[in-house]
Amino acid sequence: MINVVIVDDEPKAIHILSWELTNFSDEITILDTFSSPENALEFLKHNTPDCLFLDIQMPTTDGF
Repeated sequence: MINVVIVDDEPKAIHILSWELTNFSDEITILDTFSSPENALEFLKHNTPDCLFLDIQMPTTDGF
C-alpha cells in the first residue's frame, strides 16, 4: 500500500488528482489533502506518508 498526501491551494486540483490516484490503483491510499501548506507541515510532523504531491506555486510558500 502506498500512502500519499496532496498539498495544493486549488481545491479543484486536489479533487482531480485524488480522483486520478484513486482510479489508477487500489494500492494507493490518500491519507489526507491540504489547501494550506502550514497545515500540511503540522500533519507531517506526526505522520510519514510514502509520497507527497505538492503544488509548486502557492500564495504563502512553494512545494520546494
